[in-house]
Amino acid sequence: MDKKFKIIYLTKNLVNGKIYIGQHSTNKLEDGYLGSGNVLELAIKKYGRKNFERIILEHCDVAEELSEKERYWIKLYNSNNKQIGYNISGGGEGMVGYVIAEETKEKISKSIKLFNKQHPEKLKELHRKCKELWNTQEKKEFASQRALKQFSDPKQRKMASERARGNNYKAKTYIITFPDGHEETIENLKKFCREWELNKECMCMVASGKQLHHKNFKCRRLGETPIAPILQRDIPKYEIIFPDNSREIITSLSEFCIIHGLKRSAMNLVAQGLRKNHKMFRCRKLDDNNFNYDQSFNPHSYEYEMVFPDGHKEIVKSLSKFCKEHNLTRQAMSEVSNGTRKHHKNFKCKKIGEENVNKRVVNTMFSYKIIFPDNHEEIIHNLSEFCKKHNLCKSVMLRVSGGLINHYRKFKCVKLTKELNNDNLNIINNSEQQTIINN
Repeated sequence: MDKKFKIIYLTKNLVNGKIYIGQHSTNKLEDGYLGSGNVLELAIKKYGRKNFERIILEHCDVAEELSEKERYWIKLYNSNNKQIGYNISGGGEGMVGYVIAEETKEKISKSIKLFNKQHPEKLKELHRKCKELWNTQEKKEFASQRALKQFSDPKQRKMASERARGNNYKAKTYIITFPDGHEETIENLKKFCREWELNKECMCMVASGKQLHHKNFKCRRLGETPIAPILQRDIPKYEIIFPDNSREIITSLSEFCIIHGLKRSAMNLVAQGLRKNHKMFRCRKLDDNNFNYDQSFNPHSYEYEMVFPDGHKEIVKSLSKFCKEHNLTRQAMSEVSNGTRKHHKNFKCKKIGEENVNKRVVNTMFSYKIIFPDNHEEIIHNLSEFCKKHNLCKSVMLRVSGGLINHYRKFKCVKLTKELNNDNLNIINNSEQQTIINN
């Protein structure tokens, strides 16, 4: 049965700060699940469950998307580093993709040989117990039924016979697409994976369409039509608008963010319309017909009037360049130019052509209806202040207001867009106006 919620979560140790990232499908978000990793379970026994907390990183629409997202978040946080986290593999379907290092293999081999030399009587006792165990009538019946089930199919019997003679019965032929684009036909996938240090299980998943690629290698069976990967069918396409106004259509927003040094969560908010842009990049889903954005937007078309700390003024065309020259923060200066901040390091900034920025900020504002855990409701105008007061995370509350999460610590949030006219402005008192401007 398909679960209601499919999430990528992060479990954090509050004592030493180590993290664990995993995937989880459930019908109830607050089910107390922290993870199933062996190293994580040992840590939970050592420090206690009360010293661990779980944070939801991302919600997925389909179960097939979980493995790719888990690998992305593990790579982003580097949680398979022993100094940072408890993950022992790169993520995906359980231990798929995890390769034991040669040094570890040698250590295991040496320890077993040393144990056998030091305790030969225990080794003999182990062999004797194994013989006794498999000589019982129950084990013989179990082995007989398993063999009958395995070779009940005539094809299976014929394949086993051919393998015993040293023939490869109907060996599957694969077409491998290398990262540089050229293709090669092979008959032994296992041997190919060993030569190129790939994981056979992952390549089989690529061939069956459950995974897009493995280390940029693609694979399909000869004679079969290429299978449209499940992830490619279900993941929506995004239109990216670059800072220079050029456009590009992509299928994987996660990969795009990694390449361009962007935050996946911030680009998600841009795609949902909860944020205008992220580092001047804009994004929208191609199937989202209700999403509106300014076609004439050009971040380089603005001119700014800068007021220095000594009072003299200067007109600049590139705010980013100006901030680098004077050791300022680009985001803080943007807030000053938008009227949400008075100054940054005593520098003031104003967009030319926008005489009263504060008036524009007040005239359109967002209000939020907060439903507390005891079910009483309250309408607020400053979400940041509310989150600080109640020790909540603003980004998670924004996701609750966007409908991505049902609640956060039993707080629910509904976003209300309120267009204020002159009559409504008289109702708001002076302190509330100041709060809106500062927000």
